[in-house]
Amino acid sequence: PSPRAGHSATLINDTIYIFGGYGGLGYGRRDLDDLHALNISTWQWSRIVSKGTPPEKRSGHQACAVEKKLVVFGGSSSAGQFNDVHCLDLEADPPLWSKMACVLPCPVWNHAACSVVAIPAWKIFTFGGITGVLDDRDRQGKMINASAILDPTIGRWSYPKIEGRAPSARSD
Repeated sequence: PSPRAGHSATLINDTIYIFGGYGGLGYGRRDLDDLHALNISTWQWSRIVSKGTPPEKRSGHQACAVEKKLVVFGGSSSAGQFNDVHCLDLEADPPLWSKMACVLPCPVWNHAACSVVAIPAWKIFTFGGITGVLDDRDRQGKMINASAILDPTIGRWSYPKIEGRAPSARSD
């Protein structure tokens, strides 16, 4: 892949999937929506050709593994900020993107996320990030300390009640 920052890197089996970010050759900053794979058994890179509707170009998003699927959500680009959720089925031939019906309550980027095997189904946990409408008066947004949990099998977000003192707002 071309040089980049703000991308996601997700390990599924013996392959690391790199999605999106910004960068490119030279010093030009452009938003990216490409998908590459590094097989860590052979150390060979490949560009993934997929079908369906992929996420728009973005950086600062998160991507998590859920079994043999790649779930991508949130992020921002020069065109705007995102609260959408997309799923790439890596078992389909070719891999197939679909947009999930569930969305984050507001656009968020530079947040933390991880997926966890749970009974009866996997869960994705998120924390923090940056949100807000960016314009000439506010070019940075506002850091948050919100938590959310996605059950990707039913496509529903939940928002746990936090007891005790919550961590301070943060991003990255």
